Amino acid sequence: MVIKNLKSSLDKKNNEVIEEISRLSGGQISSLELMAVIYGFKPAMAEMVNFNKFSKSFINKLDRINELCKKISLHFVVSKYKFIINSPRGIFEMIDLDSPPKGKIAIGISKDKNAALEGVDLYYKKTLVSGGGRRFGQIMGYPECCLDFGDYRFVGSNNGLFHYLIKDSNNYYKSYSIKKDFRPVTSNTFHGRDLFTPAAIEVAKGNLDILEPISAESLISISALDKEESVVTYIDGFGNIKTNIPFSVTFERSNLLKIKINNTVHNVKIATTFSDVASEELLCYKGSNDTLEIAANLASAANILKVKVGDHIFVEK
Repeated sequence: MVIKNLKSSLDKKNNEVIEEISRLSGGQISSLELMAVIYGFKPAMAEMVNFNKFSKSFINKLDRINELCKKISLHFVVSKYKFIINSPRGIFEMIDLDSPPKGKIAIGISKDKNAALEGVDLYYKKTLVSGGGRRFGQIMGYPECCLDFGDYRFVGSNNGLFHYLIKDSNNYYKSYSIKKDFRPVTSNTFHGRDLFTPAAIEVAKGNLDILEPISAESLISISALDKEESVVTYIDGFGNIKTNIPFSVTFERSNLLKIKINNTVHNVKIATTFSDVASEELLCYKGSNDTLEIAANLASAANILKVKVGDHIFVEK
């Protein structure tokens, strides 16, 4: 109701400017958010859609947003790099604006130009830079009780899953193990459901008594990833194989891939569902991280291929 009343107090001309800025942002910044910015409640931060490069039309759109912001005494800024979300190299990768891969930019609108600049810089960094989440929250005007949201605590298997986090020199972290008496698990599968989810709930509640400190050296990393080699990065309980190989356009245009593992070449069909292949036949597909994944219908691909995490894998042309 407060925002609604504020909107009615703005003149028609300003309302039109606000609506156009929201439209040009693709709805990423709403008109309500912009009103909160005008009245000094908070800045507004968002991301723009994936793009390869700054085309003339895209530049014109950004220039128009900047022009409109000036009309209502606001500062408009754009991040100095693109972000690739869920890239094969980790949670995200920052690349130059002129780099070929598709990526997103962060945009910020604020009465304070410095706040806008710092906000877009931290828009994605906040998830990995120690203290970044708290600082971003301060910029956004979040109440003190909510300022720790960005300093994440990750819960998962010590099998190389956290490789990119622990190898990033910008990260400060402490490592813990879940105490064995917290929730004894006898099953060899579904640890995410039976162990990690209950543990994550307790940690989120602030109950750290279920944890015990372990040394950083005890965390498993995958050395081949540091060399940017193509490897198996994860095998789930069903034997489905994740890799760090980007699923390229070339793959999408093919029916079969020649996949070499342990000096043996396998002709693997590219499929969209497991039923596209016969029982116990291998298939491959584009995974949720946009990387190559290998599975078998009603069978374990890991057992068929006799692979483990860290093994090298190649796609032959």
